[in-house]
Amino acid sequence: MVEERTGRSRRRIRMVVSCEPGGVGSNMPLARHPGGPIVRVVPMQADDLPAVAALSGELGYDVTLAAAVDRFAKLATGAHHGLFVAHDVGVVVGWIHIHSAVAIQDPPWAEIRGLVVSERNRGSGIGSALVAAAEAWAEQRGYDLLRVRSRETRHEAHRFYQSNGYRILKTSLTFEKHLTD
Repeated sequence: MVEERTGRSRRRIRMVVSCEPGGVGSNMPLARHPGGPIVRVVPMQADDLPAVAALSGELGYDVTLAAAVDRFAKLATGAHHGLFVAHDVGVVVGWIHIHSAVAIQDPPWAEIRGLVVSERNRGSGIGSALVAAAEAWAEQRGYDLLRVRSRETRHEAHRFYQSNGYRILKTSLTFEKHLTD
């Protein structure tokens, strides 16, 4: 049974990972739980972008709707990116972005680039359903390795990934340099 915890009350959530045309396919795992509304994980559409941008803000990422629209247009047309949302009674309550990665020094892998579940719905199983969609996307493309990076301070996210079978590989630093003024 998947339950959402909101203070002292709980609400049961049934989850169905979509196998609709254009989705990730018929071998997509289904998580069905009795009672409560159905949460569907489906490919992201342009209509989802206002909610996707707003949810990104919950984790401190300042994503305007215009930026989300522009980035979605670039990502959605490529075969190397998977974008999925979780709908709870038609409302976007989470999203995930996965992509394929290739490097000279490593065999090809898939990587989760972003995962956000609304604060209100964290701990309900929606994040696990989104990760299942990403894993199915990667498996269908022949990847046998899925990686995710998580900021050092996001301890709840670390526990979440570990509870979903991921292990800590290493700790590293990220450097950046702006190339324009």
